[in-house]
Amino acid sequence: MSKLRALVPMFNKAPWGGLHENIWYSARGLRDLGWDITVACRDGQLVENLAADGIRCHVIDDWDDWSSDAERLSAESWDVIHGHTARSRELGLAVAKATDTPYLNTFHGYNRDLVYRWHASASGYVAVSRAHAAWINELPTVDDSMMLVVPNAVRDELLEQPIISFSDKISDGVGRVVVASRLAADKRALLDSLRLLIGALARVDDVRWQVEIVGGGGEEGAVADLVAELNSMAAHVELEMLGWVDSETVPEVMRGAVLSLASGRGAMASLAVGTPTIAFGSQGVYGLQTGSNLDLGLWGNFGGFPLGERTVTPVVEDALTVLSDPQRYAQVQAEGRRAAASHLRQSDADRLLDTAYHRCIARFGG
Repeated sequence: MSKLRALVPMFNKAPWGGLHENIWYSARGLRDLGWDITVACRDGQLVENLAADGIRCHVIDDWDDWSSDAERLSAESWDVIHGHTARSRELGLAVAKATDTPYLNTFHGYNRDLVYRWHASASGYVAVSRAHAAWINELPTVDDSMMLVVPNAVRDELLEQPIISFSDKISDGVGRVVVASRLAADKRALLDSLRLLIGALARVDDVRWQVEIVGGGGEEGAVADLVAELNSMAAHVELEMLGWVDSETVPEVMRGAVLSLASGRGAMASLAVGTPTIAFGSQGVYGLQTGSNLDLGLWGNFGGFPLGERTVTPVVEDALTVLSDPQRYAQVQAEGRRAAASHLRQSDADRLLDTAYHRCIARFGG
């Protein structure tokens, strides 16, 4: 029996980020579930990673004019086409129409992607959080029976790594803090979060704090200015910008860190390896991920949806509490790991996406 074939168009301006990881991990998982996956994207790290895993790529050189790419892709037979908003969705819909193939669309950010214009051409929707799904489903043109929540997720193996205790993390008198994010205009909440974090660390002077910022992007200048300012705040706190690093190594760095400051998938990885996490994203600061803050993180993709009238507990006070009480620190570690294991496991997300694909095909055929 031949494998079912899925085309996954993906456009993104950044060289790497959470969307790239989403595509990469999902493609591997669906392959393991029996799908023949082709990802249509620009050349770069994603293509290299997918090719190394034996997953086919169609490289699009010019996303401003993909008509010839659509023609070539339309010459093939597909069982489902899975787009990821904006130009990805435009290309996906064009190929779906030309090949009479069901179209599935994933909504990632706080953007309804003009769905009222093309809803009649879709056979299914995916949202990355409950908050995003409910928001899309509010539209009268959207059939909520077509929606499935498939969260961003973390590699299963991260959930099996031993958790490192607070005392072991500062055994040499140095506490590492990892800040992981694209430094882009949609992540400006990073600046607010970083100020709050450094304000807390400045009050814990029995440890020398080393704050490492991993990631790059168009806001590097603004972040560098803030780093220069914050480096003069306390002699025992030092910040350093490391730029882009291999995303596969970041969770292990987080595992040895005392705290992480991260958005989206970075926050999820930090929780999975057992490091207390301050979450922020394009839509605000979600605070230290424990209790009601953690519930909000799971609800809104760890910073990817506006809080509205919802409130988070104060970052500085929460950080000082876990840094001054090893027992409380351990509780927050265990709570984050449990949440990640229950809700953010990649193999679970893969099975959900497989379900979404089959539902999409069934609806189209029905």
